[in-house]
Amino acid sequence: IKVAFLPLKKFFLEIDLKKEGKQTGFVLHEELPPRPATPEAAMALAMEQYGRVYREAYGVPVVNLRIFRCFGPDEDTERSDAGIVAKLIKAALDGKSPIIFGDGQQTRDLVYIDNVVAAILAALELGDPPAEPLNIASGEAVAINFLWTLVLEACGKKRLAIDPTYLPAPPWDPKHTRPQIARACKVLGWAPAVRLREGLARTVEHYQALRNADPNAWFAPKDEPAPKK
Repeated sequence: IKVAFLPLKKFFLEIDLKKEGKQTGFVLHEELPPRPATPEAAMALAMEQYGRVYREAYGVPVVNLRIFRCFGPDEDTERSDAGIVAKLIKAALDGKSPIIFGDGQQTRDLVYIDNVVAAILAALELGDPPAEPLNIASGEAVAINFLWTLVLEACGKKRLAIDPTYLPAPPWDPKHTRPQIARACKVLGWAPAVRLREGLARTVEHYQALRNADPNAWFAPKDEPAPKK
């Protein structure tokens, strides 16, 4: 996704999603050479290079934000690119076994959406943005199996023994992902304010409210329409 903001100061902001690729290192800092493993990641890297060219050729201020996997309220689990948190919450509220690709021991950095918005707003205020990219993430990694435990706890289903269904992980999926965010914190004067547990609680509360308000809401099972007479 590339978002251009051109108000009075002609500011150009480039946002990369799903750009981490398959790296061999556990801690992903910005100096690691990108290794895109999917077409989407290759496209994000190309966008970053476009930003560099605009900076060098035309003097346009550019900030490259490498945004890692974010989550929060209102994500649609029916989308093909729905995040793991939305899928796990839906499974927990439905009392069903979630599908986990891999053995569940893989770790992921999951950043709450409010933290991402705060980083973008901070980037827009930079007078002299840096040339190097900035990782936007939570700075903490969580194993997917433990994430499922946290989701069950947030949904009030802690006492239920619902085991995940494990399927083979795609070959491009990295085993561990933990971005280094020290540079972004220093440059933007920013830090993730909402931690994982609080973000999960807010997200679960949102979807529980939708379900309680409307039995046909997003999380409720969809009944087949009755045939017309």
